[in-house]
Amino acid sequence: MTRNERGSRRRVARATGLFLWSGLLLSSASLEAQHPPLPGPPSGLTQPEGEPSVVAGGVPGDGGVVPGDALMYIGTYQGSIYVLDEAEERVVDRIELQTGIPRSFVLSADGTRFYVRDVSFERIEVVEIATKKTLDVFTLSEGDEKVRIWGMEVSPDLEYAILMIRSYRQLPDRFQVGEMRLVQYDLDEHRIVRDIPWPDERPRERMNMRFSQDGGLLYLFLDDVRIYDTTTFEEVDRWDFSGAMGGGMEELDFGFPDTPFEDPGIFTGLFRVTDPVHDRRMMGIARADLDRRELDLQILGPDESGLRFSLAPGGRSGFILKSEVEDYQFWTVDLDEGKVLSRQRFRGRPRMTLQSSSNGDVLYIYNAGHTIDLYRADDYEYLRTIVLDADTTTPLFILPRPSGGAAGDG
Repeated sequence: MTRNERGSRRRVARATGLFLWSGLLLSSASLEAQHPPLPGPPSGLTQPEGEPSVVAGGVPGDGGVVPGDALMYIGTYQGSIYVLDEAEERVVDRIELQTGIPRSFVLSADGTRFYVRDVSFERIEVVEIATKKTLDVFTLSEGDEKVRIWGMEVSPDLEYAILMIRSYRQLPDRFQVGEMRLVQYDLDEHRIVRDIPWPDERPRERMNMRFSQDGGLLYLFLDDVRIYDTTTFEEVDRWDFSGAMGGGMEELDFGFPDTPFEDPGIFTGLFRVTDPVHDRRMMGIARADLDRRELDLQILGPDESGLRFSLAPGGRSGFILKSEVEDYQFWTVDLDEGKVLSRQRFRGRPRMTLQSSSNGDVLYIYNAGHTIDLYRADDYEYLRTIVLDADTTTPLFILPRPSGGAAGDG
């Protein structure tokens, strides 16, 4: 069955029963029976000396579980991007950054470049992934005026970026803070091409943005989706998705996690909705095809807080991390059937981010700190920990190996 056929089946099923769901949402009583939570990594793992990484609590491939054969990229306080060999579970290279400590990455549409924003939010460094070389550095700050870049989306042709920027100037008696601007920035000429009008002429403090696959349209995500033509940067259409669940839609801002495991132009993540009959909050999985303007929604059950979603390779299943103090849980979700297959408490950490390995057999838990914990995906058993010699600062990216080169080739 193709993904489109699966989506059509789900849309028909939702039309017949909006707030009926078949997911296995285990009760708190059944989870209580699973105490104590599954054991986690040993505490107090110290950073290695003389090596960029070590493996604690086991050895790579221990128990016959290998996470995959991709490369992993993550920023650190060393002012560099660490490159890890997923199969070997160790740091094999570093990309030294000219701009210092990285805060976030934007991956280009073709997967060849990182646009790295530094911790000051003033500078962007363009890194070619295959060669691990810096191609460019730019900033909009000049003189005593600091310009911070609060949002960024790069066009598919890599010629320009859409930036959300704000200026800050220190005066003798006060700071002068400018309004948030939405601008088109030429990446080759290092100049602002134009200011883009805000939807409804109202500046936003935050706003998610995406390009269409061909770069001809820019999607701005508000209560609805505003669609701009990228030749004139004028609004040409709107997509009101609020009626997809019959009303009550909320907290769907298309802030879906970036993942290499999804088809181009498709975005998958969590959403919430209010049941108009029983006045209760529900949660589920949304899968959006922006260019087709199709939205598949699957209710999983009553809403719970502190959830993060990670898509598994193949796009037919996913994992959810519940991160609340003294209530850390793994969930596995069947996206074809729209149900939670299992939930399990485990010994987590106060701040956590979840990522699936490239083959889907291992779950990575990281952030904050200097460790990446590995858990087996089928039963959530703790396996081992990759211990880095520096704390991490960015999300973890898992990408295929560049063709024609080994992991550590510089």
